[in-house]
Amino acid sequence: MPRPSRHTIPAILAIVLFATPLTGGTAQAVETPPSARATTMLLRDAVAGLPTGTESREGYKRSSFRHWIDADRVIWSQEGHMAA
Repeated sequence: MPRPSRHTIPAILAIVLFATPLTGGTAQAVETPPSARATTMLLRDAVAGLPTGTESREGYKRSSFRHWIDADRVIWSQEGHMAA
C-alpha cells in the first residue's frame, strides 16, 4: 500500500475540524444584529448620509507615483483625464 503524501493527513484533519461543530452541541440560529440587516433607500439619501471631512494630503509625494505619467505631455485636470 502506498504511503500517503505529506499533505494528505493535514488535509483530512482540516476537513474533520471544519466539519465538526465547535459548540459541542446542536447548532443554534444566531439573530442578525440590526446594524447588519439590509435596508432599502434612495441613492441620493444614501450618498447624503456618507460622512465627509476635509482632505489631507499629508504624506503624499508625487514622485512616489512614477507610473502616473502624462504620455502626451498635455497637462489636464483629473476631471479632464477621466472625461477623455
